[in-house]
Amino acid sequence: MVKSAKLELSVWYSEKSRRIHLAGGGFRSTVNADPDSKRYHPNLFRKLAKYLRDAGMPAPVEPQPRPGSTEKLTSDEQQALGEFLQEKLQRPSFGTRTDVSGIASGNLFGMLEIQNRGLAKKLRTRSGLVTAARDLGFAIHAGNGGSRAGTVIWEYVSLPGGRDRGKRPQQVQE
Repeated sequence: MVKSAKLELSVWYSEKSRRIHLAGGGFRSTVNADPDSKRYHPNLFRKLAKYLRDAGMPAPVEPQPRPGSTEKLTSDEQQALGEFLQEKLQRPSFGTRTDVSGIASGNLFGMLEIQNRGLAKKLRTRSGLVTAARDLGFAIHAGNGGSRAGTVIWEYVSLPGGRDRGKRPQQVQE
């Protein structure tokens, strides 16, 4: 049986800080749409912004495309990113782990920063790379990572339609 408690909240938007504030139940907190902030929570921010707009209260403008989303990339940048990912994922350059599929997104982002600094800046973060790779049809898998395996969860990027790095996806016969 699920038990819940009713929580009455005050919600408001600060144009100055560009944050949505929440207060009630003895706490106060904020959420924002900045992916570099620890208060970043795009889903909650979007829902609270809609709630405020619907209530006729000051609210942030409609959400912009997600950081890293291919909506922010030109067609040439999308093509360059797709080619970069294809090249890296088809050419194994280090030992194979059996507990993951693909290449860690942080490693890919680091390589992209070296090879195409402008594109990396536009994607902003490892998360931006994951979002754009997903938009381009690459497979994304969660896996353990970090300096000690199992301390964090992050994404691994692999070729579309396949879970194994270094293998081309099977072509579907029609």
